[in-house]
Amino acid sequence: MKQFLAALLCIAVPLTLTASNNGYRVAYDGGSLSDVKTGTALHLFIDQDTVRFVDNGKEVASIPASARCEGLSA
Repeated sequence: MKQFLAALLCIAVPLTLTASNNGYRVAYDGGSLSDVKTGTALHLFIDQDTVRFVDNGKEVASIPASARCEGLSA
């Protein structure tokens, strides 16, 4: 019984760590990022003080939370 429980934990713990991604998958639609092609899948991370776009572990854009988007309306 102990061996079964140990094997179950060896499988379950890594699965829960990989499933806990606190970011969002987004597709880049084009704009001012010259290193990123249109349609590229990025990860969006919303931190306390920044919004970050990451491609394959490399941060491609970081926007400070203090930046304001003028002219946007809901």
